[in-house]
Amino acid sequence: MDDLQRFYRALLGGQVVSPAALAEMKRTWGPADACGLALVKLPLACGGVAWGHNGALPTGHHSFTLVTEDGRFASVVTNTNRMDSKPSSFDVADKALCSNWSGSPWPARRSPTASCRP
Repeated sequence: MDDLQRFYRALLGGQVVSPAALAEMKRTWGPADACGLALVKLPLACGGVAWGHNGALPTGHHSFTLVTEDGRFASVVTNTNRMDSKPSSFDVADKALCSNWSGSPWPARRSPTASCRP
């Protein structure tokens, strides 16, 4: 997931395409005004929006990768491609991005203090 995290943070941080290209990617249209150019906009329950991309295969999976403007990241993969499943991958991503939301920066990731090896 680190590669997805780095890519989406760099993309939304203006380090992959020009500011004009990023603005065009984020110009939305379609159902619920949520479709951009290779990006999907997801309004979050805790306020603000997340941007990312989703995909599904008829063989039975759905994935959704998102990052917020302030760098929060979530990537969800389910073993169903049904959009009406509950909770949906959108619901799970929203919960992950909004957990512990207080309006202040998220704490830095802590390194494990012990090895997981037996």
